[in-house]
Amino acid sequence: FSCRCADGYGPDMLGKCAPLKGPLQAPIVNLPDGSYHTAGTRVVLSAASLEGVTGPWLAEIRYEQGLTPEAPNCDTSTKYEEPHDGSTPGLDLIRRRETVVVRAILCHPAHENSLEARVELHGNDHMNPPRCIVSGNLSTTTTYALQALVDFVVDGQPDATIKYQLQGSSAVATFSESVALAGPGTHVLLASAQKIGFDDSTTTACSYSIDGPARISISLRWPQVQPGELKQLGGYLQAEEAFLVRRGHPVLGLGFDAWHGQEAVSTVQLQYL
Repeated sequence: FSCRCADGYGPDMLGKCAPLKGPLQAPIVNLPDGSYHTAGTRVVLSAASLEGVTGPWLAEIRYEQGLTPEAPNCDTSTKYEEPHDGSTPGLDLIRRRETVVVRAILCHPAHENSLEARVELHGNDHMNPPRCIVSGNLSTTTTYALQALVDFVVDGQPDATIKYQLQGSSAVATFSESVALAGPGTHVLLASAQKIGFDDSTTTACSYSIDGPARISISLRWPQVQPGELKQLGGYLQAEEAFLVRRGHPVLGLGFDAWHGQEAVSTVQLQYL
């Protein structure tokens, strides 16, 4: 003789049927969705924090896998278990030039099923695309002052050969040291990862804006000419390389705009001689 709790109920620690508690967090997969991996790379599933959960040892991960697997459930789906014989942990699911989808949930008899964790993994010996890492002094929130240095890394494949070029240029170089971008404007770097026996990665595009030196434009607003006064109040004298104005005028306006790249400069120093 056996009994089963009604829908929406589950056994508590005393074996009595009680309303199910809310769902736990979805399981964690060690490999990111859509990533490429060599055959034999292990897929490791783990539970998120079970702090505060009554009977955490009762929690278990159930999963389905394949090209188009069904949604996992807590009754018939495969139970995920780590080996206890010292063998390599994780699921050996990735095969060369094949795609596998893993769908997993976290089950607990006193809780509703967790949300689903789903990843699509590729095992076609495809190189992972490079990532760009930039350093330099920011002149604005999105613009670098004078120059920026860019490095490339390939996650999980440190022995990759990285090829790169500037967008608009036909010259392709092999990455070996930081790439310096200089000169005002927007620079776009295109990079891909290669390795013998592997398919080339997709192309990564990284765009950075570089500022030139700060620019200042100055214009004088001369006082209005009063009746009877001479019209020539002053002006720029080439020999002195300075603006000169006749004395005796109580008002003289000096207007200027100072810009650094796309944003106005907050402080400008003026010297009066």
